[in-house]
Amino acid sequence: MFRRYPAALTALLVMSVTSLAAAQQAASDSSRRDPDRARDRDERAITADTIKLHREIAVRDSARATLTQDQEQTRAVEARIDSLQADLKKDRQAKPRDTAAINRDLTALKHMRQTLDRDLDRDRREKTRVAVIEKKVRTESGAAIEEHHDVREDRPRSPAHRDTTARH
Repeated sequence: MFRRYPAALTALLVMSVTSLAAAQQAASDSSRRDPDRARDRDERAITADTIKLHREIAVRDSARATLTQDQEQTRAVEARIDSLQADLKKDRQAKPRDTAAINRDLTALKHMRQTLDRDLDRDRREKTRVAVIEKKVRTESGAAIEEHHDVREDRPRSPAHRDTTARH
């Protein structure tokens, strides 16, 4: 069962792990009284951004897996259409001509082409969805990186650290 839906399982695990991380962060924040509230607020913002980013990455991976599966299904339908066209050609060239077989082939071919059209529409929608999610992940990633950068700039530095950074 887990082989069929690896992206969904990954998304579920990431969401549960990030929820656990948020709970642990909240527990550690309430168990100690840190006088530097701004730093705590920044750390909570980083944690929230990171959790949000991980969720978006899980959704993106799931959408990519769905898109890949849809594309494989579309290729299978295209192969089936090619096979039906070959069968139809063979039935049309057969002597004596079997009109029942030709009609079956034409009906099946029509049905498969309709299926292909639906699959192609679904693929386009899924590609658009993946592109939107990719953009959202890039935005969340940028926000998380910016938040980390801001916290590093606000962090008080020890004299030894200032000396090593001044040399570079």
